[in-house]
Amino acid sequence: MGKLEEDTREKNQKIVAYTLKQLGEYYGFTESEQETALFYFNKSIELDSQNTDIMISMALYYVTLCESYWNKAEEYYLKALEIKKDNVYIMRAIASFY
Repeated sequence: MGKLEEDTREKNQKIVAYTLKQLGEYYGFTESEQETALFYFNKSIELDSQNTDIMISMALYYVTLCESYWNKAEEYYLKALEIKKDNVYIMRAIASFY
């Protein structure tokens, strides 16, 4: 596989991951669709595990579920911070969580 094909595949994968994240956000705030939201979020992370936007969305989703899921929210916030250590947006999100 050539460099161009590899770059194209990577870009397409990121687009699909972002779309899956958007679907997770769409379904995520309807109580009856929580399983569907988690499915889409998890698929998006499988495709693009270095995308901090996906990690933050996943963390926010878990925060909105209820307190019993806050440990999962913290896990995704910390993963995002691990990927981008000096990102002010991520630091603010974590600070508002605590």
